[in-house]
Amino acid sequence: SRLHACPPRHLGAAVAGLATGTTSAAAAPLHLETPLVHSQSLSEHLGAKVYLKLDCLQPPGSFKIRGIGETVRTAVAGGAKHIVSSSGGNAGLAAAYAAQQLEVPCTVVLPSTTPMDVHPRLPRP
Repeated sequence: SRLHACPPRHLGAAVAGLATGTTSAAAAPLHLETPLVHSQSLSEHLGAKVYLKLDCLQPPGSFKIRGIGETVRTAVAGGAKHIVSSSGGNAGLAAAYAAQQLEVPCTVVLPSTTPMDVHPRLPRP
């Protein structure tokens, strides 16, 4: 998929974290349960235990899918037929991913300041 902000080689482990069962696709979470890993070097540097949440493994590449995915799901369940996002960053990528998964169109309005490398990461119809 063109929505991944992390190298695809990391996705295998993240996909393995998906819950399986009899849940329908419409009710399945749009986000992955990502690992929480201890950072020995940061812990030593700061003198406290430091853990890193690897949300870069989310399909759209950031933690934004957690809240935005649920927001899009709620909108679609309430009858929304099209999703619009005004962010060309991680929020826009998350909205596009959630809409794609829920099979509704999505328009992402890119601000003029959006870096050019973001454009190809957004799916096109």
